[in-house]
Amino acid sequence: RLAFSSCSMVATILGSSPIAKGEAEYMRILSEAYNDPEKADFYLFLRSLDAAKATMTGGDKTLIVDETSPIAQIFYSSGYSSGQ
Repeated sequence: RLAFSSCSMVATILGSSPIAKGEAEYMRILSEAYNDPEKADFYLFLRSLDAAKATMTGGDKTLIVDETSPIAQIFYSSGYSSGQ
């Protein structure tokens, strides 16, 4: 997880240029977004989809996921896995 106490800390590490300050602000925004407990499941799901997408390039592919995977949960909650 990303966690920075302040943008100024990152700016100090990277330097005081406008680019460094912009990077610090970007990191602060990411830290706030990913550390929000209400959105944590959503971001976990997005990362899972991104990982699956990255592995599914090229020809015929099979994706094997654990039943507790966020991706598998889509099929379980939709009733698809039970043949409905």
